[in-house]
Amino acid sequence: MVKRDVHEVTQETKGEGSKVPKFERVRTNTAEAWQCIYNTIAIKVATLALLYLSTWMFRDLDWRISFFPNMLAALIHGCSWTRTFMLFHDACHGSFFPTKIMNERLASVTQWAISFPTWAWKKSHNHHHHVLGDIDGGDDSMTIYFSRDELLEKPLWFQAAHRVLRDPFVFFVWVPIMLFWVYYPICYLRQPVAIFATYYFSNYDRVFLAYSMISWYTGCLYGVALFHIQHQANVPYRMSSKSSTWDRDESAMKGSTYLLVPEYLKWATLGIEYHHIHHWTTGVPCYGLRKAHESVPDSEWKRVGVNFLSMKSAFKTCFHSVYVDKTKQRFGSFWIYDCLGLTTEHDEDE
Repeated sequence: MVKRDVHEVTQETKGEGSKVPKFERVRTNTAEAWQCIYNTIAIKVATLALLYLSTWMFRDLDWRISFFPNMLAALIHGCSWTRTFMLFHDACHGSFFPTKIMNERLASVTQWAISFPTWAWKKSHNHHHHVLGDIDGGDDSMTIYFSRDELLEKPLWFQAAHRVLRDPFVFFVWVPIMLFWVYYPICYLRQPVAIFATYYFSNYDRVFLAYSMISWYTGCLYGVALFHIQHQANVPYRMSSKSSTWDRDESAMKGSTYLLVPEYLKWATLGIEYHHIHHWTTGVPCYGLRKAHESVPDSEWKRVGVNFLSMKSAFKTCFHSVYVDKTKQRFGSFWIYDCLGLTTEHDEDE
């Protein structure tokens, strides 16, 4: 059965004033799905081989020399973990294969690869899709919660804790570790086995093991950073369902970004940069998101408020950590990063 989304029933009736352009609704395809899996396996094997080759070639050199090529190889291999997560993500949505059973099987396998249980992801992520942008919806998957005014009303210990834990250089360290290494019981089963297997099959190469763990962490980091960028870029969409100002179509278009990923990195993101389409309908698989987006001109997406986010703005978005005020219509950061120009709080909206 082909997965459908509630929005797809209404799209045909929308006219020129539509909140969503009439893009091509790419369907799941078994052949394309398997090709995507084969490509992912090939990429993972190739990047792992690159990492092993790098650590082997530079094993006798001083670590200050070998660090840079080894770290580069680890960062590249980390991208393959992010791509693997996209398979898991779509399988949990039931939108990777045409059939439910194949999606469930893929999710059950890939959950062990990424160390995140399917039940937990479905529970939190499906809720996130239903309440994105609704300040009354209780979306606990957001990465920014408080405004500056709200923080001033909190006790000093809370303000201090928030300042430390929500600092970008701290936040993007502990959150990936917590989510993928600590929080769920699957972590305690997967991680020791993965570490031992890596150590054993690399002939007890501690350097290769160390950089393999770095690559796994960076893959988790990329995932958390992408999620943050997708919904915490200026200008945010935050409305109230209780006061009837929140609209699901608008939340998808205005509350999700279109990240302008360079062509040479698209193999790693696997379509998640077209997040506005994904939030309007989860029925389009990751391997069809680009085709869906390009089926209408960019001007149509801009007309309905889709946020086209450059890589420079995406980098600055990583420093967003608070709302500017209680209206929650602008993101900001801590004063030091604002003074350094590392946020988009005062940038003109494109």
